[in-house]
Amino acid sequence: MEAPRVAAARAGPLGFVVLLVVGICAGPGCSSSRDDSKQTVESRVKAALSRGDYIGAGREARELIAALESDQSRSTELAEARDDLVEALILGGKGADPATLELAQSNLDTKKRIEGSDSIGVARSLHNLGDVYFQRAEYTKALPLHEAGLDIRSAHRAADEGAVADSLERLATTQMRMERYDLARQNLEKAGAIRSKRAREDPLELAHTLELLAWLYRYSGDYASAKEPLERALESRRRLTPDHPALVTTTELQGDLALFQGDLASAARIWHEALALAERTLGTQHPVISALERRLAYNADVLGNRAEERQRLERALLIAERTRTDCDPELIGVIDLSASSMLYDGEYVEARKRYTRTLDLSERCLGPTNSITAGVVFNFANLSV
Repeated sequence: MEAPRVAAARAGPLGFVVLLVVGICAGPGCSSSRDDSKQTVESRVKAALSRGDYIGAGREARELIAALESDQSRSTELAEARDDLVEALILGGKGADPATLELAQSNLDTKKRIEGSDSIGVARSLHNLGDVYFQRAEYTKALPLHEAGLDIRSAHRAADEGAVADSLERLATTQMRMERYDLARQNLEKAGAIRSKRAREDPLELAHTLELLAWLYRYSGDYASAKEPLERALESRRRLTPDHPALVTTTELQGDLALFQGDLASAARIWHEALALAERTLGTQHPVISALERRLAYNADVLGNRAEERQRLERALLIAERTRTDCDPELIGVIDLSASSMLYDGEYVEARKRYTRTLDLSERCLGPTNSITAGVVFNFANLSV
């Protein structure tokens, strides 16, 4: 199962500031020109995040950071630029990287030092660090960070309602992965109430909440209830941003629901669409690729295409090993499916090694009562049949 926030950008679109620089500035207006230049770069960062160009956003954020680091009076803006970079890295598939974790943690520490522990700016950094831990599958560390971010935004009168909805969504996403479905649903319903009031101005934000609600129903096994919010999310995304990477996970989920309805042919077609969009907008090594390749490997297995199944599993495993941590449920799922494939082909020794690794990771990281662990135990039992 893929984390549904893998392509859900939070930055809103901002216009570009046109700046013309002629000659060498040495007069009193130079400071203003430098400020305008930094504002231009900041606008480009936000715009790149909004349109789903996460590599470009990261490049622009680094340029802005380099410009601000030389000016000690701009420490708050520097911290915000670093938050932009963290978001770009997460959305671009680098969320599990140790360097991203270090950046998010150090920036939170900086924000607390210069703004205080309960500022609106600190809430953003708390959520960013929580998202990094989520991408690293360290959900017990992500949860209190998102709770703290929500508490800050809820307590501040100056906080925008949309920011509170954002906090509720981030918290619910972590609760989903921890299989705390009732709490997650309550938070998503609160977020949905806020988003619905703002649907005319921010239809894509509502689409994001609806997609998360559909993922919640999918995770909890209530596939029928997932259909309506998913269809609404798909309609908005395809109408407004048909080539945005945020549509990848929405389409992925549509394929999942088709599978659960017994329509494997439609599921495979939809997963192929999602894979093509992901490769086009996120690149060929983004972690979401492993989730889609695993699904298509399952389709190949059902159709009896063993060569395609093994090829897709090899690619899924290679990408997952590079971009995910050992505790990530997607990596666990890929290893588990590859073990089943090897068992079918009579490679019992290697199958046992992979089942053993999968069971160890699942029990240690997710817990013995987690539904993923239960599935791994069931599959491992096939070795004894």
